[in-house]
Amino acid sequence: MDSNHIVGAHSILEAIANPSRSVQKILATSKGWEEIRKKLNRNQFLSVKDKIETLSPHVFQEKCKEIYKDHDFNYSRVPGGVLLICSTLPLISAQEIYQSLDSGSKKIVVLDQVTDIQNAAAILRTASFYGVDVLVLPLKGSPRFNPSFFRIASGATEHIPLHLSSNISKFIKKLQERGAFCIGLSEHAKVTLEENLKEANEDQSLCLVLGSEDAGLSHAVDFSLERKGRLETKGKMQSLNVSVAAAVSMEKVFG
Repeated sequence: MDSNHIVGAHSILEAIANPSRSVQKILATSKGWEEIRKKLNRNQFLSVKDKIETLSPHVFQEKCKEIYKDHDFNYSRVPGGVLLICSTLPLISAQEIYQSLDSGSKKIVVLDQVTDIQNAAAILRTASFYGVDVLVLPLKGSPRFNPSFFRIASGATEHIPLHLSSNISKFIKKLQERGAFCIGLSEHAKVTLEENLKEANEDQSLCLVLGSEDAGLSHAVDFSLERKGRLETKGKMQSLNVSVAAAVSMEKVFG
């Protein structure tokens, strides 16, 4: 796909502000566009003013429904009355990530088998909050970058480069060979995340690996990791939703 379809006011504003994006079209209701317009600076407005198509609320939703169908998106009423269609962002390559480790410590999050759009987008948003440098997703089975993904990520897609890896376990091994401190979150780990982190150097790149909510880390990724840690429960519940577990883990690893 040579374009992204973005909904959600904050996500749209961040995309318009991103110089790496090229706005192709903005479909909007009068009220929806007015809400976006008043938050743009003059240069941002001038850059997109010729791309706006204003429609009645009914026609807007019907047109969005057609676009969603054409791109095989699951349609639900578009919030805020604005749909932004823009160019895609380039993905970062594995080699670029490896080379970046030589220029200073990096924060990396790897999602292994996390295929749910809501979880992946929520994790991306949290990763942006913690200043993560790159988010890695599996090439096969990766969540689709559809309008819902961008809405939930709330603009984080504009700030964190994404890498789609054809082999997560091999990617992790390469990071470890280059000196990155990689740790996988696993409820079956013998020690906690904090106990593992005592072995990390202050200037060492950190990589947090998260598995799916149901299956956890895949066997190949589990085997490739030199370190695994768990979250210490303080109550009777033994597990968390993966996006919540990701937030708690990022506070411990990157906070």
